[in-house]
Amino acid sequence: MARLGRHSFNDPEGNLYEIDLDLEYGPLDWDGFDTVLRASRTDAVTGKVERVECTVRLNAADALIEVRLHEKLIATIPLGSFNVEGAADPDDDLIDSADLLRTIFNAPEGLEAAIDALPVEPGLGCLVKAGVSTTVGQIIACNGRMAANLKGKRKVLQILRCLGVNSHVMLAKITWRTLRCIAFLGN
Repeated sequence: MARLGRHSFNDPEGNLYEIDLDLEYGPLDWDGFDTVLRASRTDAVTGKVERVECTVRLNAADALIEVRLHEKLIATIPLGSFNVEGAADPDDDLIDSADLLRTIFNAPEGLEAAIDALPVEPGLGCLVKAGVSTTVGQIIACNGRMAANLKGKRKVLQILRCLGVNSHVMLAKITWRTLRCIAFLGN
């Protein structure tokens, strides 16, 4: 296991949010890796702590990104649907990567529904959604920057390196997206 990063911040009401991003992979597991997001929210008034764990798995052998919430598969994203720029492959019938991700995440059984069904404070749901969308987007971007002929161990290692180099940017995006989501909860 390797730590990508950890970040904590407070919302305007003083509630504490924390996100841990960890990579999990085995020495012989070159078919992919897991990015584990551990999100928590500590209530400023009661001190109550709520936690959610979500896993974004790169399944390089099948060219899929799998999203699991508390071990339950909630979304599968075909990595091959994205070209080098991160947009949808023009030969596919998909419009663009942002539309594809919105469709997957907003499907009735997708990420949005699964997070909304959690018995947690909505701000923690914002943190989980921000963490998953940022992680998925970064894996897609890292994959898109590589030579098409990279396979197996070399491909997985390059994506791991790319995530490591971009981890600080990922944490900043997660924070910004979370705070933006929390700001619009009241509207």
